[in-house]
Amino acid sequence: TSKLKKQLQSKQDQHAHEIRRIEQSGNKLRDQLQKTV
Repeated sequence: TSKLKKQLQSKQDQHAHEIRRIEQSGNKLRDQLQKTV
């Protein structure tokens, strides 16, 4: 079961990483929009 737990944990970490990356790119887009406006 510890192996399964590790797999789940890494999946969650990956997911959190994806979300963070998406948020960062979203912030960059917002900054660019504000600069052009």
